[in-house]
Amino acid sequence: MQVSQIKELDTHAVIGGGKARSFSMADSAEFFQVLSSTLYRDKKRAMIREVICNGWDAHIISGRTDQPLEITLNDNEIVFRDFGPGIPDELIVPIYCVYGASTKVKSEKETGGFGLGSKSPFAYSDHFTVTSCHNGIKNVYALSRGGVATDGRPEIRTIVSVPTTETGITVTVPLHDKDDRAEFSRHISIVTYQGGMKVKLNDTALRTLDYDPARKQGFCTVDDWFGAMHEAPVYLLYGTVLYPVSTTDTEVYKAVRDAGELIGKNHKLVLVAPPNSVGVTPSRESLSYTDMTTDTILRLLRRAHKSIQAALPAAGKRVFAEATKDFTLDHARSSDMPSLLVSFAAGIRVEPLDIAGFIIQNEPKHVRDRVKLNYYYDGLIKNSRDLRAPLRKARWLGQKIDSTIQRYDFSRFIKLAMKLNLLDGAMIYDDGEDYFGSTRLKSIRAGIKSCGDIDRCIFIAPNKRELTSMIVAHKEDPTERTEKLYLGFVVGKRPSEAFLERIDALSEKFRFYTDEYDFAFEKPKLVRAKKPTETFHNLDDYMDDRSVVEAKLESARYFMRAYIHHGTMRIGIDEPFRYRLAKLFPGIAVVTTKDQEAKLRKAGAINVFEEINRRLSKLTKNREVQYGLMLQDHAFVEGWENYYANECGEVAVKLANKDPDIAKLIFPDRVKLGETWEETKRLISVARNFPVNAQELPIEVRCADPISLILENAQKTFGHLIVKYVHIEERLGYLSMLVNSNWVNGSLSVSAERKERLLGVIRYLQRCDSKSKLTSDNTNDAIAQKEAA
Repeated sequence: MQVSQIKELDTHAVIGGGKARSFSMADSAEFFQVLSSTLYRDKKRAMIREVICNGWDAHIISGRTDQPLEITLNDNEIVFRDFGPGIPDELIVPIYCVYGASTKVKSEKETGGFGLGSKSPFAYSDHFTVTSCHNGIKNVYALSRGGVATDGRPEIRTIVSVPTTETGITVTVPLHDKDDRAEFSRHISIVTYQGGMKVKLNDTALRTLDYDPARKQGFCTVDDWFGAMHEAPVYLLYGTVLYPVSTTDTEVYKAVRDAGELIGKNHKLVLVAPPNSVGVTPSRESLSYTDMTTDTILRLLRRAHKSIQAALPAAGKRVFAEATKDFTLDHARSSDMPSLLVSFAAGIRVEPLDIAGFIIQNEPKHVRDRVKLNYYYDGLIKNSRDLRAPLRKARWLGQKIDSTIQRYDFSRFIKLAMKLNLLDGAMIYDDGEDYFGSTRLKSIRAGIKSCGDIDRCIFIAPNKRELTSMIVAHKEDPTERTEKLYLGFVVGKRPSEAFLERIDALSEKFRFYTDEYDFAFEKPKLVRAKKPTETFHNLDDYMDDRSVVEAKLESARYFMRAYIHHGTMRIGIDEPFRYRLAKLFPGIAVVTTKDQEAKLRKAGAINVFEEINRRLSKLTKNREVQYGLMLQDHAFVEGWENYYANECGEVAVKLANKDPDIAKLIFPDRVKLGETWEETKRLISVARNFPVNAQELPIEVRCADPISLILENAQKTFGHLIVKYVHIEERLGYLSMLVNSNWVNGSLSVSAERKERLLGVIRYLQRCDSKSKLTSDNTNDAIAQKEAA
């Protein structure tokens, strides 16, 4: 197939000037590398496409297009085999070893013409094998990208030559990695499908397209079966290769955009170009947009767009006629509009009517709403003999189908009420009226203008209250409000059985069915049961936020507030804190309403936070508690956490919190930390993490702060031990040797042995510090020793 035109090469004439001298090409290994590998953007796809197309061309020239190519793919190699005439030994070099030489330039049926495709395996592999069976001789050749004997240029060597009865070419390419197998399998399937060639992969026939009917027409649409046609909405088939129509040419771009909007999703428009009408790039990965190529694309696009656009009206009628052939009032009443699933040819569609029908099936927007409405009415008229006259009138007026059906159902209901002499008892329940705040159950006279889908069940009840209850119970979700209308009759407390039977018979005649109240039902006498004792939720059952469990706690000394959200009890505190709280105060009641809290307070219970404050208030002057809180809050050293503070302050507070004996060594006092402080520490931890904002507490409890009062008293009691910011170096400088030590940065727990060693070190540092202070002002030697220490 011609890939360039000679007339395009003769570009202009030069009058005068010297003798013309032609260009030439370098016979170098680097240039062969360009033509063999770097020429291709997608090297794996290029190799698959070129070898398969060459094999299919061999079937074309030998008249074997009914026989598929055979491809074998495993973890080690990929083998392409065709059953064409093969290549004689004397032509193997001109065909496989000459770049730019092609046997297909003058052929209109074969794909190619650049003389590069047979070398495409070099784009993936450094070497491959070609087996040619021709005229009773099988020759096996080894081709490599470069060798010493050829100065790095590609070379071919004959491996063996034996007699055979077969014909054709076999190309064997080794795989670099077994992981390439899946990618090659996908490339083979895509190239085969898009090119319309017959191929067997590992003895399995691959899906393909038959483009022969489309070649005469010049266009068709195909399904993007493998999801690989994503580069453009329009493709062009040239030979057996699909090219995306993607260019910056304004005219072509607009034509492609319009065609894409017309075609829509789920399939692609394929233009089938005649032989020698377009140009392609040497890699055959895209079109060469010459003037000839652009003219061909525009001509085919205009023809396709015009033909498909002209077929849309007939296709719309066909699609909707098929879809509405069984369309009845029952479908329309339930809003079950017909599906436009009309059967069309899978894979490829050639006829404009089929293409337009497929477009409408996927994009009904191409049919005007009024035309679609007429099609729906045509189906209803055909399948509703007794309503043809009102339906024809509604069609002529352009009324919506649901409005027509509502008028029809209202008319039948009114006629039924007149037959039964129940016009005064005929009721309409408008489920959508809740949106507007008006009464939902109303008389037929008041509700005749209501809009919505009418339920075909007629409810029969003794009064409006029971009628409303029956309708609400009939709904799938009683709490949901929908734009639906329910019909009913109020017939009094004791209608006769004959009258009820007459209602059933006439309702069936008017295409309704009934749901009757049980008029023989007698309400049981009301027996007031003894009100059960109210129980409360127990905090011990909620160590984390979890689904609400049964409340079993009958009484409690303490309670706290929480709330329930989506069936989950939200306490508002984390699991460790709940554990400490439950350990201090077991059996805490969890209340969720003010009434529950009032009942517990009346029974003598108090909020657990009030109890925590009460206990802490008793300890505000306790020396043990004061000393412990000063240690816990690191209050013995002021400003130790300041960025510019001496690090000795941080060492002091961290060591003091490791053990009471260490604390008393650094901040000496006679106090002993025991059970009183341990219990107070737990109370302080709970108080500081308690969700106070969620509790309904008296103002005096909210404002009380016993912890701050303890700390304030402690600062007065132990004021002589508090190290001011400016005195950290002076009073705690002896701890400088412990900065960044494992004793400071290690675990808070200290073993007995490590504790004794640490106490000894601190005592030693304190003694050294005392001696240093006594002698620091006497001699320069003392200063030097201090600096050395």
